[in-house]
Amino acid sequence: MTSAVTTQIDERGSIAAITQMVRAGILQIGLAVQNAAAGSMQPQNEIVVRQGKRIKHIYAQTPNGQPPKTRQGLIKSHIAVAITDPTTVIVGPEALANHDTDCLARLEYGHHPFMQPALEATAQHTPELWTKAG
Repeated sequence: MTSAVTTQIDERGSIAAITQMVRAGILQIGLAVQNAAAGSMQPQNEIVVRQGKRIKHIYAQTPNGQPPKTRQGLIKSHIAVAITDPTTVIVGPEALANHDTDCLARLEYGHHPFMQPALEATAQHTPELWTKAG
């Protein structure tokens, strides 16, 4: 006589656990891209010139191909991470109230990219980030 072993699998619980692991993994990757983008923006160098009673602030131009410099840190502090579904993470600057809505796109796709280089720098570390999340 042979004995049979049966195992009951909690399908809902298994799917929920896998979904949670995937979300944790993509969140780790999204946060790494966010940190790389914010870290690439350095403070703007300011030169203060006195002209009689007036004070003039002069800011050096950022060379093309380099991330933008930051004066107030608005872009740097408003890079958001959002998980839109179990397998998708969106990382990028939030729209800033009372600011030109196209300015961020002009920076990224113009001469001062900061999100694409951050994604490329983080991509090589994706396996470690995924493992860290698990």
